[in-house]
Amino acid sequence: MVAVGDIEGAEIEKHSLHFSLVNMEYEHINCIAYAEVALFLDDYWNSTNAPVALCVLQFWEIDWGVGGFKHVRTIDGFSRILFEPDDVPEIQSFRMRIPYYDY
Repeated sequence: MVAVGDIEGAEIEKHSLHFSLVNMEYEHINCIAYAEVALFLDDYWNSTNAPVALCVLQFWEIDWGVGGFKHVRTIDGFSRILFEPDDVPEIQSFRMRIPYYDY
């Protein structure tokens, strides 16, 4: 995760948070978290000073727009975001490819 916006919405069910990821191919992916996932992400991002946070999105929906990919967003009741998971082999490999990541 390389950028996180400000949380929006007054009620928990209506909270949303836009953020950007860089995937394994260094492509930027626009994402939107809603409700509890947005609050969890906001709390995490505000508690770290790391320039990059490694995360895994589980059960997120790909939203296609005119001309192709638009963004990835949460699915109510299913989506999760995991920060710095050590049990995912691809995360270990990805960490080694980030020159300024603090191991």
